[in-house]
Amino acid sequence: WSAGDMNTFEISGGRFGDNKRLLEKLRKARGYYRKARDLIDPLFEEREERANEFLALDIYDSVKAYKLDADFNLGFANLYFGMVSDEKSPQRRASLKTAEESFQWLVDNVGAGEAKIYSCHLGLAVAMSEQKRFDEALRHFDLAMDEGADPLIVMQTRYEKARSLIMNNKFEEARVVLAPLLKMNPKAL
Repeated sequence: WSAGDMNTFEISGGRFGDNKRLLEKLRKARGYYRKARDLIDPLFEEREERANEFLALDIYDSVKAYKLDADFNLGFANLYFGMVSDEKSPQRRASLKTAEESFQWLVDNVGAGEAKIYSCHLGLAVAMSEQKRFDEALRHFDLAMDEGADPLIVMQTRYEKARSLIMNNKFEEARVVLAPLLKMNPKAL
C-alpha cells in the first residue's frame, strides 16, 4: 500500500516522490496498528493470569505473537513517519522516540532465537541513528547482522549502517560496510 512511495523516498533520500501522500498513508497505518495493539494489549497483560483458559482455547501463543506483530508494525510505521516528516518537526522527534521505545520493548521481549529479533535491532538502530545517536545505533546495527540473521536483513542492515555512518561523516567506514554488498552478484539475489 505504501511500498512504492516508501521506496521512492528511501532511494532518493526524500528528494523525489509525494511525501505528503506518503505521510498520510503512514498516519493511517499508525492508526490501524495502534487499534490492533490496543485490542491485543489487554489479552497480553492477562496472558499469564489466564494461562489455563488461553491454553484450553489454543490462543496462549497466538496472543504473544499478535502483540509482538502489533508493536513491530507500529514501530516501523512510527519510524518511517518520523523519517519522512520535516527534519525540524516536533512530530518527527516524537515519532522517532516512540519507534525507539517500541523497538527497545521488542528487543527486551522477543526471544533471542527468534528471527524477528534481528529486524527489531535494525529498527532500533535506525531510530537511534535518525536521532543522531550514532554510537548507540552502531551496537544495534551489529546485533542485527549477528550470526543467524536472514541474509536479506543483513544486506538491509549494511545499507542502513552505511547510511548512518555517512550521516555522521564517516565515509571510509561506510565504504567498508558496503564493500561486501558491492561484491555480490545482483542476479543471484
